[in-house]
Amino acid sequence: MNSNPAILVVDDEPDLLDNIGMALEYEEFNILAARNGVEALVTLESQPVDLILADVAMPDMNGYQLYERVRQNPNWGAIPFIFLTARKMDSDIRYGKELGVDDYLTNPISAADLLAVVRGKIRRSQQLIEAAAVLTAQTVREQRHTTFGPLEIDADYHQVWLNGQEIKLSAREFTLVVSQTC
Repeated sequence: MNSNPAILVVDDEPDLLDNIGMALEYEEFNILAARNGVEALVTLESQPVDLILADVAMPDMNGYQLYERVRQNPNWGAIPFIFLTARKMDSDIRYGKELGVDDYLTNPISAADLLAVVRGKIRRSQQLIEAAAVLTAQTVREQRHTTFGPLEIDADYHQVWLNGQEIKLSAREFTLVVSQTC
């Protein structure tokens, strides 16, 4: 987990915003606050965020609309998104889950339960980021080591083999071969 993950808390109730923020700040999370979905989008444009915790019922842009806007942006698509709301009707919960939200919590909630969910979602997000980095590195490595019939090229080590025998090439020759094949 990052040393101080940033959590965007979105709620139109100032007291709830303060209480949630204090509970999370006490656990050394960096808190960014927004009073509605529109303010949240502005914050997302200007600050890196590790998790979004949002109410559903808000003016200007509700939580469902915010969630959809966040997921439309490829830069924000992997940010864990949790609804924390007083809307407890089965239809509300079901709708949030059908949207694909990472969790749907209802108030009142204990600080311990909220922290457990937040820590778990951030930890899982970090695991996914690390796994994606490993896969990307493997893919890049595989792409940089290519075979074309009897010709094999390792772009990282500037080596070329033809029928299993290494060919010594100048830097210019190597660049020409790679540019023509990779």
